[in-house]
Amino acid sequence: MDFSMQEDSGAFSMFAGIIIGVVSVPIILAVFGFGARGVVPRSRAASWNRSIGGIIASRSLFAFLQSAGTGGYAMFKLQILAGILGACIGLLYTHFSSWSGRVKDH
Repeated sequence: MDFSMQEDSGAFSMFAGIIIGVVSVPIILAVFGFGARGVVPRSRAASWNRSIGGIIASRSLFAFLQSAGTGGYAMFKLQILAGILGACIGLLYTHFSSWSGRVKDH
């Protein structure tokens, strides 16, 4: 097996995972209703906000997601986490796809 090709595909998978992870964060937040101007009316975020009585604790998950949705520092944290997760998934994909090929060869 050509290990240089495996290393190249591993780097590509890792890079693709990082990009997909980072780009997907604002999209996922918007889908749930955490928009750039705050909570979107009639969204899941608005429903969650109503269920907790509209009183948001300063260090709660809702406050964190609301900050991320508006592009605050929480967005940076979520994108870093998603990038790391995407890189790990990309590397695992490369590892297991090459591993399954070795099993078939024998």
